[in-house]
Amino acid sequence: MRSPRPPRLAAPPRLAAWLVDRLLPVDDAQRLLGDLDEEYTDFQRSQRGPLRANLWYWRQSLVSAWILRHRGRRAPTDVRTMKTGGGGGMDSIAQDVRYAMRKLWTAPTFAVAAVLTLALGIGATTAIFSVVNTVLLRSLPYPEPERILRAWAHSDDGDIRDFSFRVTEYRELASHTDVFEAVGAEFPWSSTVLLPGQEPLQVQGRMLTPDFFRVFGTGPLLGRMFTTDEIAGGDALVTLVSHDFWTRYLGADPAAVGRTLDFAGTSFTLIGVLPQDYQHISGADAEVFIPYTIGTSRWIAHWLDLYVRLQIDLAGEVVSEARAAEEINAVMTAIGETERRSAGWHATVERLHTMVVGDVRAAVWATFATVALVLLIACVNVANLTLARASARVGEITIRRALGAGRRRIVRQLLVENLVLASAGGVAGVVAAILGLRALVSLAPPSIPRMSEATIDPTVLVFALVVTLTTGIVFGLFPAVRATRGGMGVALRQQSRTTTSRRRFGGLLGGLVVSEVALALTLLVAAGLMVRTFKGLQSEELGFQRGGALTFRVIVPRTRWPDATAIDAFYTQLRAGLLTLPGVTAVGAGTDLPVSGQGAVATVNSEERVRAGQMEGVTSLQRRATTGFFDALGTPVLAGRGFGSEDRADGETTAIISESLARRLFPDQRAVGRRIGFGNEPGEDDWKTVVGVVSDIRYIDADKVDDPQIYQAHPQSATRDMAVVIRTSGDPQALLEPAKEILHGLDDQIAMHGVTTLDGLVDRALAGRRFTMSLFSLFAGVALVLTVAGIYGVLTFVVGRRRREMGVRMALGAQSADVTKLVMREGMALVTAGLVLGVLGALGASRLLASLLYGVSASDPSTYIGVVAILAAVGLAACYLPAREGSRVDPMTVLRTD
Repeated sequence: MRSPRPPRLAAPPRLAAWLVDRLLPVDDAQRLLGDLDEEYTDFQRSQRGPLRANLWYWRQSLVSAWILRHRGRRAPTDVRTMKTGGGGGMDSIAQDVRYAMRKLWTAPTFAVAAVLTLALGIGATTAIFSVVNTVLLRSLPYPEPERILRAWAHSDDGDIRDFSFRVTEYRELASHTDVFEAVGAEFPWSSTVLLPGQEPLQVQGRMLTPDFFRVFGTGPLLGRMFTTDEIAGGDALVTLVSHDFWTRYLGADPAAVGRTLDFAGTSFTLIGVLPQDYQHISGADAEVFIPYTIGTSRWIAHWLDLYVRLQIDLAGEVVSEARAAEEINAVMTAIGETERRSAGWHATVERLHTMVVGDVRAAVWATFATVALVLLIACVNVANLTLARASARVGEITIRRALGAGRRRIVRQLLVENLVLASAGGVAGVVAAILGLRALVSLAPPSIPRMSEATIDPTVLVFALVVTLTTGIVFGLFPAVRATRGGMGVALRQQSRTTTSRRRFGGLLGGLVVSEVALALTLLVAAGLMVRTFKGLQSEELGFQRGGALTFRVIVPRTRWPDATAIDAFYTQLRAGLLTLPGVTAVGAGTDLPVSGQGAVATVNSEERVRAGQMEGVTSLQRRATTGFFDALGTPVLAGRGFGSEDRADGETTAIISESLARRLFPDQRAVGRRIGFGNEPGEDDWKTVVGVVSDIRYIDADKVDDPQIYQAHPQSATRDMAVVIRTSGDPQALLEPAKEILHGLDDQIAMHGVTTLDGLVDRALAGRRFTMSLFSLFAGVALVLTVAGIYGVLTFVVGRRRREMGVRMALGAQSADVTKLVMREGMALVTAGLVLGVLGALGASRLLASLLYGVSASDPSTYIGVVAILAAVGLAACYLPAREGSRVDPMTVLRTD
């Protein structure tokens, strides 16, 4: 069989070619006819008919020649991109991408500005989303973490919230296997570890009940876990260590299991090493774990932090949180009927993830919302650039439409250009996010849980991809549609002018400027409120003097200082030695330091209240202190005296109370000389005489007013673990080495740990606030810069496109100042509209920050006035520069060229 004969192709119409030769210069005509002849051949092959091809050739050649002649431009070098077909498929998309890259290559300033703007917005959003994903969205690293609950105890009178449970309550709950698969509890513990050939090492650990690791689904990497039998024996001196402790201090030696570790003179046998990926729920500082037994816990109050793993019922469903809470409350009620210390309490439960996230949830989401607004401002800026560029490309778009391209085809091409820009910005943004995330992790305070785990993982990359595509469509689609509106007649008329159609582009550009100003004002108000909050906390009266004091903690070992008398003698000798150091003005020790978030709680009642039948005591923070403690803190004694040598172990039992406790217990009487005691109904031997009243100290946090406080004289209630405070007239850090020498002179097996200053304690307490404020301020600053750039860019473009109008105005008698005022008036009208909308938006958005504010209202007038003034000033500057350029137009030059 013969192969089919290829179809005969007709030659292009000669008359049309002759007309093109007459209308255009020789070079332009040859270039245009060459491209059209190639397109004519392709058109015949695709359409299979010379008639339609001839009609196409006549239209393309004459309209293109007329437009090129009218505009005095050279023919496009790539007419293939102007074909009429709106075709689809990968080839067409690839062609659009290639053309988009060529067009962007010819406009490097526009491309670089758009890519950098998008990279900034996408990078910041991606980095913060990585934090959101890690802290708030990612599951905890335990098997079935949704089955693990944290239980909290609360006093019925509301004075004590989020407290621990008694040992008797834990033991009863552990037997309720129909509701709980496992019940575990822990108590904080620290000790000094003596390793051969090394200095004494202070470690943080936990005392754990038998099923604690079952709750969290964790087994040993080496060795074994605690057993119920050995813990029930009451004196099991065994220990588990973290993988990090095993690696750093035991050389990752598998043979270390079975060795003896010396904890402050007591020998514990190492029975196991935990896996590397195990994260202890109450803090990464926990390195050593011992069983909660009579042998290890006899010196502590019997209060435990409680965790439970919910049971799976017969229907295969996990027991509900409500059922778990009911079970715990039933146990507490039953025990409270026979044991007075358990009466008057109730329990709540919460998911483990909720407990871990804690108070940072609002701050993290607020930060993410802030950076999302920055991204939106970046999109508006790029939309401004794109719209301005589209208005400048009216001639090109008109030619394409004259050559037969449909509106949908042109919109798609413009959208592809925007997506190419967005893709480049997205890639650069991911790189910026990687670098920015490293900085965030290094600067983030420890109060943000799991922050060190934040990384650019596949989930974050998918988010970045979605954001990139969305921004490309958001800032590209509407300008593309806007630029192609109107029929051919309108397009031809517009492309023949040198001025911008204010009706088509000026209104939209102005609307984008208004939205930028409004969004920037919202961010600046939020940042201003956060700054006011932080400054207020820095100047807040905390009940002590921050500067000029060094602090550290020590734990007195049982072997060398066996009883209360010896412990008190140690702290007395240590204080006396430290007072001899040059520049030291006061030395004291207490069980807890300010703004540390630690300490015991007790109920206190007065003798007068008990006699009057008021059996409900006042919940207070319980502290122990030595002589000189309040002088070292710089806390004023408001009445009576501080602790002194007269507060001996064999003397009258004394106490010092805070100002707020004195008001609660003795509202109309002088507190000094009266008697108080622990509990609602203290016994006859429990009374303590109040010898002084001191200012309230913020112990839990800098922004939380604490409960009232009661202090016991250390000689009358000695404890091993104390924080030493040294106040000096010189540099506190200079006292570190001399203080360590004095400490080791008393006992070379005691480790000094937690070394810091009172200033450092406050800085640590405010670190979370400072971090959030810094992020808000950073993003607000970026938004301000983008907004100024947006205003300046839009007005510069509009002034450039209206040079002819301004030249005509000046030719008709307008002065330079008149032109300046005209541009300034139009620009500031946009800024003013944005300020009004921004204030309204900020009033609504700032209320969402109420939980993060302290000492300042969400509608604080001074913040709003200051932000409006700043934005108005920078807006005025951004408007003035283009206005000044517009006023320098030479009317004769403009009229001659136009």
